Amino acid sequence: MDTITEINDIISPTYYSIPYYVLNNNNTEYQYKLSLTDETMTLEEIKTISNELQSDINNTEDMEDIEEYNENVICTVSTHELNDGIDMIKKKLDIREEYDDPPPLEKNDIWGDDIQLDLSQFSREEAKDALENNKIIALLDIYEYINL
Repeated sequence: MDTITEINDIISPTYYSIPYYVLNNNNTEYQYKLSLTDETMTLEEIKTISNELQSDINNTEDMEDIEEYNENVICTVSTHELNDGIDMIKKKLDIREEYDDPPPLEKNDIWGDDIQLDLSQFSREEAKDALENNKIIALLDIYEYINL
């Protein structure tokens, strides 16, 4: 899904990935947010309250209020000059890394195309590997959506 964010009178596209991790006990989803400006590309990890819970928050009809309440930035993963970031996406390189020598963004053969949302069924090491593969799938989803 994408939205248009107005920042200092500049229209800036913002793209959200599919969730790469979900905490079922409190309806929290983790995903990437990619924001583009005239000069930079910023990738952030965000945490959101799931859509089911959103509708219950004060039963408000103002979706902007819900989205603002709902989204929490965990961290800024990377920031690139816009042209460098676009180049990395076109080459399917990992935009979480520095521009100098980023690795290709490739899914783990063990996990493939399936996002593993319930990591509790795996050992600690397997869960760590599955989560990394989930993040790669989420990034590739953004890459395909942008379709540069």
